[in-house]
Amino acid sequence: MTRSTRLIWHPQSHTALCTMKRFTSMVRHLRDLGDPTPAQRPVKSLSPLYVVEPSARRGAFRRFLSSARQESPLIFAAVVSVSLYSLATLAIPTGFGQLIDAASKGGMPLGTSMQLLGWFALAGIANFARLACIGYAGERIIARIRGRLYSALLAQPAAFFDVSGNAAGSLAQRLSMDCNLIGSSLTEAVTQGSKNLLQTIGSIGIMLYYSPTLTGVICGMIPPLAVFAGVYGRYVRKLQRQMQDTIAVSGSVASERLSHIRTVKSFAKEPAELKWYEKKVDSVFQISKHMLFFNASYVSSVQVVGYGALYCIVWAGSVLVAADNITPGILFSFLLYTVYCGMGLMGLANLATELNRGFGASLRVYDIIEAADSLEKSQDDTKRTVPLRCNWDIRFNNVSFAYPTRPEISVYDNLDLEIPPSRCTCVVGSSGSGKSSLALLLLKLYEHTSGTITLDGTDLKDIDTRWLRSKVGYVGQEPVLFGGTIAQNIAYGSLEHDWDAPLDRWLHSTVVESAKRANAHEFIITLPEGYDTYVGEGGRSLSGGQKQRVAIARALLRAPSVLILDEATSALDSESEVVVQDAISRLILDAKKGSEKHTVLMFAHKLSMISKADHVVVLDQGRVAVQGTFEEVRLHPLFCQLVGLPTAARPSTLTDVEISRRSGDNKQQRDT
Repeated sequence: MTRSTRLIWHPQSHTALCTMKRFTSMVRHLRDLGDPTPAQRPVKSLSPLYVVEPSARRGAFRRFLSSARQESPLIFAAVVSVSLYSLATLAIPTGFGQLIDAASKGGMPLGTSMQLLGWFALAGIANFARLACIGYAGERIIARIRGRLYSALLAQPAAFFDVSGNAAGSLAQRLSMDCNLIGSSLTEAVTQGSKNLLQTIGSIGIMLYYSPTLTGVICGMIPPLAVFAGVYGRYVRKLQRQMQDTIAVSGSVASERLSHIRTVKSFAKEPAELKWYEKKVDSVFQISKHMLFFNASYVSSVQVVGYGALYCIVWAGSVLVAADNITPGILFSFLLYTVYCGMGLMGLANLATELNRGFGASLRVYDIIEAADSLEKSQDDTKRTVPLRCNWDIRFNNVSFAYPTRPEISVYDNLDLEIPPSRCTCVVGSSGSGKSSLALLLLKLYEHTSGTITLDGTDLKDIDTRWLRSKVGYVGQEPVLFGGTIAQNIAYGSLEHDWDAPLDRWLHSTVVESAKRANAHEFIITLPEGYDTYVGEGGRSLSGGQKQRVAIARALLRAPSVLILDEATSALDSESEVVVQDAISRLILDAKKGSEKHTVLMFAHKLSMISKADHVVVLDQGRVAVQGTFEEVRLHPLFCQLVGLPTAARPSTLTDVEISRRSGDNKQQRDT
């Protein structure tokens, strides 16, 4: 047999039954297997680290089975329990046969009855131990794989999440459904697999002892059933992959829409969203329908073969009883062992199906985990430096950059830029000029394609990533708050604090102090529960200005050496803008004269904010068009165009009052 990259096994042996080819042809006729699913379709990218493509690589099944390695003691105990359980169940039919033979002679031996009761008790105790051990082991496997997968997702580069197949909802489905499938299939493999295997082998052995002739009738039916079960299991795994991918996509979009339900309702898109979701649900239903069809065909076929086998055994056994070759009790026991053998064979066939399902889910999960492991090895932070003393002199030298998902679009082309320490640098540029990309590169969320970014002369690639990010506070244009209290969201800026841990007295005082510096304390204490107010998912219970101030307080909590403000006031109303600007003005003043000086990197387009900066940089088409002080830059035509200054307003006699007035006029023009 050869394995294709699309996880379908094509029989090559000429000794296989012809029905295999007919069955495969029927499968392809009923459902076109030629179109790859979105998860199977390769996504173009410059780096394999950003896109994880499922594949059936050599050793993948061994990797799947190794997921249960740490639970070996529990699994061993479960196997011992299964062995005792199988021993007890295999002894019971023989006891029944002895009772029947004794009763036919007019007797009822007490010893045989007591032996049967003992076997019943042993089977019950062993089954309890089996379920307890394997259930505990299964939950540990699921918990560990979830932890590894979540750790791998957190370790992925930011570009990984830019790929359409790696949406948050889809990855959440991987964390829940796929991990459950892996754990459940592995536990089924151990308990049900060993039980059915022992039951089948034991039954065949006892049947051979009782009557080789009748046993030959049973064994002759096993090979075609095994071939049929193998083809069925491989096809089910294919459908299972398709179902998992479809459920992941639908779950991702549904999660996104429900998270932004106000937008959906404001556009009256409920019918359209329902129609789209029903379409995806129907896709899952169609796949499930095919799985149910083939499952019903498989089970019914096996049952028909089983009933036929029983008929043959009863007929042939009756002949042997009439000839006094076997007793009625032996025939009854043989029939029970036949049922045991049939149940064991069906269990083994179902086990193959369960393993195929779990294996299919493990391919995607372990591809993500292995990609994170490869990334960690290539970016080993133990080989990177942690500066003992840092002045935060940041320089971009001939830096070129393009996003991995859009490699043909260059963001920077030989960019040269210096960000002086303990000063406020304001970057101005049109939409798409690359302002926000500066912050992403400084935080090492993306890697530049050429050139160098240095910190005090040291290449940023050689500096420990976690240390660097711990020294930077970032406030985005759209503040991101998590579903929790205000205190939890501000305390999120602390590296040592866990999300669900209570705030100690020192941390709570630090949270309050950070809120005061961000002009957030006044509105927080007016809320019914103060700092313990629940903000809702995404902070939806707060206004835009309130969320922005909480985000600034969160960034200030860690006392950052570099504070990045990405258009922090662009989406605010006039009243909120004044409050936030006042907080930012004090932060800029602290950067120069505070006891702990820090660098402020600000992206803005409003004159009232730009004029507060010590150093202004104007970006145009991925390069620095002009830079200098505000007095020097405001005379440049491109700067005037970007901030909306008319030609007549370029003289250096422009006062601070005029700047504020024009900034307000520009905002009103944009609003209208």
